[in-house]
Amino acid sequence: MIPFYLYYFKEVQDLYIDNLNISYVALTRAKREMYVFAPKVECANSRSSKTESGIKYVGGMLNHVLRDNYAEDMIEDGGNQIWRYGEKTAQTKQETQTKATDLPPMQQTSPAPNIAIRLPSRNFFFNDGTNLSQTVNLGIVMHDLLSSIVTKNDVPKALKQLNDKYPLTNEEQLIVNKELQQFFTLIADRDWFDGEYEVLNEQDLVLTDGTMRRPDRLLIKQQHAVIIDYKFGFHETDDYQKQVMQYMLLLSQMGYKTEGYLCYVNLKKIVQVYDTSR
Repeated sequence: MIPFYLYYFKEVQDLYIDNLNISYVALTRAKREMYVFAPKVECANSRSSKTESGIKYVGGMLNHVLRDNYAEDMIEDGGNQIWRYGEKTAQTKQETQTKATDLPPMQQTSPAPNIAIRLPSRNFFFNDGTNLSQTVNLGIVMHDLLSSIVTKNDVPKALKQLNDKYPLTNEEQLIVNKELQQFFTLIADRDWFDGEYEVLNEQDLVLTDGTMRRPDRLLIKQQHAVIIDYKFGFHETDDYQKQVMQYMLLLSQMGYKTEGYLCYVNLKKIVQVYDTSR
């Protein structure tokens, strides 16, 4: 096992080298004049004292190099040590002048008529005035809302979080509240939001073929599993049932006794799904 201090030494060494490389770049880029400011470091002449008192820093290194090699050229000024080399040069007229370059005119076209940016914000349900868009977007928002609700006590907090994510208009907030009320009225005789289960909202399940599916709500109590999928459209399809059956089959293979349900909110209908594969 390699001692920790060797790792530490290697890290410090790499840090020194990085600082030296940066210093080299900084000290070799001046065109006419260069001014360097570094803290003054007091030290003795011994090597150990130099290391302990600041030569480990770039500023300390500069102090020692100048003090050891150019001490006679150092002057004191108000407690500061100053070292100068060369003569200050006056800026030439040529350097102060800039030459203007005329660019040929370029044709510009405003992108506004050709680019439309859609954000999850104002008029989310009514962005193109069609019922289809309203239904699709409302379904997205409601799925998002219900995924934040474990029990009915979470509703106020979930509504606030939803409005922070989708800054809804007053009219849109009324639509969401109405849809949520319809949902809880539909499941009033169910215990799905009563806190009796372990709740997994939007939890990924890996199917036998390696694909992943995500039921809207999975309820677990001991070896009993309830799968619930929300639907906010106005049509029932066999594909929805097949999807829930896949969830049920997977959980059955894991040892759970399963129930599956499709919750059609706008149709005011709950459909129980049965696993016909067994």
